[in-house]
Amino acid sequence: MDIDLDKYIPIDLNFIKNNIDIIKFNTPELICTSNDNIHLIIPNHKIDILLDKSYINSDIFNNFYINKNSKSIIDLILQLQNKDKYKQIKNINQFLKVYKDCLPDSENTKRFEYEILELILEKTPKERFMSLKNYIDILNQYYNDKLYSDAIQYILNIITELAFIERANLIHLVNAAKDQINQIYFDNVEYYDTQYMQNSLILSVTKLINKIYPNISLFYGFTNFNCRNVIGHGNRVFITFIEFMFYYNEQIDNQLNLKTIINFDKKFSGYYKNVFNKYKIYKKNIRFEDIFKNGLKKISLENIANFASGAFWHDVVKIKQLDYINIDKTDDYIKESTSHAIKGYQFLKLFRNYNDDISLMVGMHHEYYGYGYSILTTIMHTHLKENKSINPMWLISDNAYDVETLQSLAFFPAKILDIIDIFDTTVMPQKNYDRKEMNTKDAIEFIYNNYIVKETQLDPILFKLFVDFLMDIKKENIQNPLKI
Repeated sequence: MDIDLDKYIPIDLNFIKNNIDIIKFNTPELICTSNDNIHLIIPNHKIDILLDKSYINSDIFNNFYINKNSKSIIDLILQLQNKDKYKQIKNINQFLKVYKDCLPDSENTKRFEYEILELILEKTPKERFMSLKNYIDILNQYYNDKLYSDAIQYILNIITELAFIERANLIHLVNAAKDQINQIYFDNVEYYDTQYMQNSLILSVTKLINKIYPNISLFYGFTNFNCRNVIGHGNRVFITFIEFMFYYNEQIDNQLNLKTIINFDKKFSGYYKNVFNKYKIYKKNIRFEDIFKNGLKKISLENIANFASGAFWHDVVKIKQLDYINIDKTDDYIKESTSHAIKGYQFLKLFRNYNDDISLMVGMHHEYYGYGYSILTTIMHTHLKENKSINPMWLISDNAYDVETLQSLAFFPAKILDIIDIFDTTVMPQKNYDRKEMNTKDAIEFIYNNYIVKETQLDPILFKLFVDFLMDIKKENIQNPLKI
């Protein structure tokens, strides 16, 4: 097989030995060649075997090569490691003054996240762009091999870095909008826009999770996946969202749609009557056809990844340490603690030009069927000011346009995000929240009583399915309060 070495740059074996961890994380493969025209391509996660004589006699190779973009990133990392530490710590403090919800919950979280954040804050938009491009190549390489724990750690590192990158962009872009000093940075962010790379990365992660599903418990073996700040919460919600969507598709194959239609009048119609009444829409007979546009149907892998991007960015502008579990809270508190949904929608759609699915998911993840605060509130107020009646054809649609035109009042992936978001913050609240964690059984009972029965804020059909998911996939020893 011919190798196009124009895309690669030579490095020596000592450089590999001295920087093997950095090389493994930042290049898709290593190419080894000999003067006798022997060549070997080693995937990044197997580079260790080059230094193990029981696997490979590295003496037979005369030349070693890595991707040129990878070399640029590695050189940058090595350069930053030698810079003055005070400047890096100062930048992190400035970042955390804005993003208070990113404060680490432990020394372990601090070490893990600060190391990533330090590098991000020192990189230019171009350097970030190159890093993300490398990560896609590496993740795709993993797809062809068995996924071990080092691959899971690699995914966690990437999504944590991704979470920090867009938050750093937010700070710089807002500053650029205020004055001309930061305008050059604004232009650079636009020119080296990471949005396409981010979407491609999330698609690659989704494919890898699909490969190991349902054994997602691998992620929970890492302490940093369980950290209790907004980064850890966002990572868990993102992974769980993807995992749940795979389970949802399986249940569609098991005739979920038909089973739900058969049991709709007996089990679910009363809850939806409460929802329509909340919106002052009075229906005598509520049918399943009034709820889900085109019924419950399978979601393609590409659309799962697209919706998962919305789950990943759902708290991107959440900067205040405010608990959004709105039980026994004042209306003003509820509005303040959930207003980041609208701000996130504005940032992603107006500043970053994310697609309507992603921005609308973020804008509606605290909609709660009229009990929360979301972009739907703004859409409905505009509609009413124009003296237009609100008479949706369906309650829920997976098409953003239907919600934006009020043909539907709820966005399907956002209603799934509602449930996963509340569940995660109930069983694993952030450290600064004034409440204790719950076990899964108590959490489900709490959510059912307060968000389904007392006030129907979450979707009852999707909630029932989520509890089934916890029982079937997570193997939780619980009972489903909506058991059919």
